[in-house]
Amino acid sequence: MAIQVSSSGKTGIVFLLFFALLWNGIWITTVVKKQSHLMEGGPQNLLFLLFPLIGIGIVVFLIRTIGSALRHGKTRFESEEEIPAFTLGAPLKGTIRFDRPQPSPPSSSRGYSYLLTLSCTESSGSGKDRSTTTVWTSRHPATALPDGTIPVSFLMPGENEIMSRYGQSGGNIAWTISVADEAKSFFAFSASYSVPVAPRELTPMEQSATETARIAHRKEVEAYRPPATSRIVVRASGIEGTEFYFPAGLNAKMAPFLGVMILVFGGVAFLIWKKSNAPFFFPLIFGLVAVILVYSLAQTLFGTIRTVAGPEGLVVTRSLLGWTRTKRIAAAGITRFKTAVLMTSGGKAYHTIQAVCGEKTVNLSPNLGDLLEAEALAGQIGKCVGGERA
Repeated sequence: MAIQVSSSGKTGIVFLLFFALLWNGIWITTVVKKQSHLMEGGPQNLLFLLFPLIGIGIVVFLIRTIGSALRHGKTRFESEEEIPAFTLGAPLKGTIRFDRPQPSPPSSSRGYSYLLTLSCTESSGSGKDRSTTTVWTSRHPATALPDGTIPVSFLMPGENEIMSRYGQSGGNIAWTISVADEAKSFFAFSASYSVPVAPRELTPMEQSATETARIAHRKEVEAYRPPATSRIVVRASGIEGTEFYFPAGLNAKMAPFLGVMILVFGGVAFLIWKKSNAPFFFPLIFGLVAVILVYSLAQTLFGTIRTVAGPEGLVVTRSLLGWTRTKRIAAAGITRFKTAVLMTSGGKAYHTIQAVCGEKTVNLSPNLGDLLEAEALAGQIGKCVGGERA
């Protein structure tokens, strides 16, 4: 039986609808009950405009999402062969089909152009230590066929290629196919499909090719040299080992965005508290988010991390405006080192160096914008603790 997977858009629409009703219900209720106070208030009441503006933006996005779903209908991905699951190291081929005829493309000479992405993510840990890492990704453009279907074709990476970078942490692995219409229309099509993937025994040729790719990548990481503009300091630290110092302000470009978000969530919390009869739960939630954002902004601008690595293990010291916290990790408790994507901004991924200690991970650096630099530093830290863990 061929693999058939429906798009996962309905759940997102339901959540977005609920959130839009909740958000707009709060500010509309506030206007109705506190209209006279808002009209008579001072300039501080202008902050209230943030609330309806965000609500309108949510509604516009909801209309766009629902309109796209109504225009394109239900979609599904079907595998080319009758198989229970795709296998690592083998081709992934199939077709994305629409349940209803699609609008004619702008040009009769060619179909719509789409961007296809196949990604593998790993979720590990639990609670506050839970993280999701993008293990592997590949993308390429595709043109719809005359019947409106979209052909999908990828070459799956080998199992060794996946595990050579991230090892076996026991986390949950998920494979997703994403498709997005490259047209810039308001109701442009986009969807994602979770596909089943199973490991298999690689042929000797596939094993050789995978090992060659792994060695080439490791050589690239080992040959990496930081640019002259890099502010990260690597130096000897007495008998303890080698110090990796990450100064404050490495991601200062994020500060304006965080500042705007603090004003939005802080302003909303203040307005609900002062101008609305809504339950205390609402200003409390928005206020807590604002506090978390304030901490993130302070950490971005003033936080430093000093990681000292040696044969005995790691000493990780975090400092923020005079407050210092130190954590010691014995070498025997460290399984391996890796990089993880914990933040993205404007389509750019930021990578954090982590020490994997059983089921938990410990961050050894702030978010770094250069993957090669992060992997090189992770390798150096691993060698300082023990070459087999690098």
